[in-house]
Amino acid sequence: MPYLPEAKTEALKAIPGAARLLAAVRDRPGTYLVGGAVRDLMLGFAQFDFDIVVEGEAAELADHLVTEIGGRSRKHDRFHTATFYSEVDALSVDIATARTETYARPGALPEVIPSDLQHDLVRRDFTVNAMALSIWHERLGELEEFPDASADLAARVLRVTHDKSFIDDPTRLFRLLRYGARLGFAAEPHTEDLARAAVEAGAPSTVSGGRLGSELVVLLAERAALVAIDSMYALGLDRAIHPNFHADEYVAARVLSNLPDGVRQELLLLALCARSMDEDSAKPWLRDLGLNHKDAAIVLEGITNAELVADALSEDGSPAEHASVLRKYQPETLCLASGLPSTPPGLASLMREWLGDRSQGRLEISGADLREAGVSEGPAIGKALSSTLDATLNGEVNGRQEQLDHALRIVREERETV
Repeated sequence: MPYLPEAKTEALKAIPGAARLLAAVRDRPGTYLVGGAVRDLMLGFAQFDFDIVVEGEAAELADHLVTEIGGRSRKHDRFHTATFYSEVDALSVDIATARTETYARPGALPEVIPSDLQHDLVRRDFTVNAMALSIWHERLGELEEFPDASADLAARVLRVTHDKSFIDDPTRLFRLLRYGARLGFAAEPHTEDLARAAVEAGAPSTVSGGRLGSELVVLLAERAALVAIDSMYALGLDRAIHPNFHADEYVAARVLSNLPDGVRQELLLLALCARSMDEDSAKPWLRDLGLNHKDAAIVLEGITNAELVADALSEDGSPAEHASVLRKYQPETLCLASGLPSTPPGLASLMREWLGDRSQGRLEISGADLREAGVSEGPAIGKALSSTLDATLNGEVNGRQEQLDHALRIVREERETV
């Protein structure tokens, strides 16, 4: 049985919270770090989410962690999963019972049957996520994997574990693009063929709007979102989401250039891709995606108003006149308006400068600070920065430390609502 190199094991122990977690499970046989956590550890990433599979009950292990470490847990009995969170080191752990999964129909939520680790690896999306690392004391560092998983990781390719993967769970199409963008990996040819066939067969339409919306928002929040948008267009996934949803790489590149702090990238890009919709079709579509009222309103304003902002401005106007117009709109709308080909360059620069002035000197933290504090890539970072900027502008928080505390509190609240 192969073992993780000693340097990687030491790197694992150095991650905030990892030493306490390893100490808590040292006498718990059948406990494994799995999936993206093992992948990212082997790739040398300095932080990642702790995902654990246990050959036993996830809820029981979560209770054990609360006893050993402190903190709190939530159980999800239907799927035999649990989450554990401790304020110390902001340690967050997702725990799942080793299982097999069956699908009553394409796109349905899986029926979960407790099983062993080998069956659990088979049911995963891509081989590079089908690796498990023993984390109890007697077998610490021992690796188990789906066939050729480590070879695929070394080759930087994404390969499904079985041919019905995208049909059973079409949300894996979004994950294919997300991992490709984030990691710089490419789909191996057969997997790409299967993805195209699933899109052409209408597989995305079998998924509930809420699940599709969650995957789409996470995809558009990626730092490499421009790559994801290009891949979405190439695969035809944008048109499969909605006939009037168009992944426009050209405008996306313009709006993402020097994106001001406090702008919700995922909402900006959602409005950009949906800007061909009218209000009557966009409203129910956003509702079906499961966006909350505030986020849906931001996207809808971008869809319906971005084309109008430039018409309300004059390059010869005074700063006060410009501010009276620009403050009416959400920053996401102004970012989108500034990137539209129809917006005169002078007015586009004016909007950008105003947005920069809005955040300049107000936010003393960035997404990099949140990632350094252990926050994973995703929409939580944008939400936290946006909320912190609003709180700063309202005089509710002051200074770097208060901003960081506020942002991390928003992230914790987001985790607790999931």
